[in-house]
Formats: sequence, C-alpha cells, structure tokens
Amino acid sequence: MISLTPTGEQKKFIKAFRSAAEVLILARIADDWEYLTLDYLCSTLGAKDPASRNSVLWAVQRAKDEGILAKTGRRSVYEIIR
Repeated sequence: MISLTPTGEQKKFIKAFRSAAEVLILARIADDWEYLTLDYLCSTLGAKDPASRNSVLWAVQRAKDEGILAKTGRRSVYEIIR
C-alpha cells in the first residue's frame, strides 16, 4: 500500500510523490519533451500541500544530479538533457 503520510523530522516529505515525479519525468523524456516545468509536475501529480511539493522538488533535484534535467534561465523551468 502506498502511504501519503508525510515523513521525516519536519513532516515535509512523501516518498510516493517523489517516486511518481521520477516516473513522470522519465515518461516526458520518452515522449521527446524538451522542457519541463515544476508547475506541470505538481499539477499533474496533484501536489498541493508543502510536503508533496517538496517531494516533487526532490525528484527534480535527483534528476538534475543525474544529468537528466538542467536548470534554465527561467525559474522552475528545466531543460531535458538527452
């Protein structure tokens, strides 16, 4: 069963949202998208509260660390690196 209960010391992380965001990022890469926005990820996943949005941000950070995404000159817009 998937838990949507925030975890961590400050209750600001939901693993299910991070995992879903990672899958969504990979799906958009497979669909040949050039850019992703944080707003698109959060709205598609229904991340409305601080814990779920923070979890989506961690997925973006992980993708940036792996070289899948890169920041652009615009806030919350990421370029997909192939």
